[in-house]
Amino acid sequence: MITDAQFTRWLESPRENRVILAELEHAGGVVQVADKPYVAPASERLDNPVWNDLLISAVGISLRVDGLIEIGKIELRDDGRITDWLDYQWRGWPVRL
Repeated sequence: MITDAQFTRWLESPRENRVILAELEHAGGVVQVADKPYVAPASERLDNPVWNDLLISAVGISLRVDGLIEIGKIELRDDGRITDWLDYQWRGWPVRL
């Protein structure tokens, strides 16, 4: 575990290697994407520890009055594995970054 001060220093350091993880809910479930390949440590004990490196950008991010984030647009790379995602119903479902 790190302290709040250590976390702040890590956030402010431009040399740190960071990965953006996104859980995107849709009418049929949840998909996990990242901007770089990422596998969560075993200590996290997640059902699906793998985030596919398909996230290109997330723009128009703002904080709502109720404390939730709102994202205007998410762009994903379709390497042939996610073509069927076009049929999912995305609008109105939560996004966690």
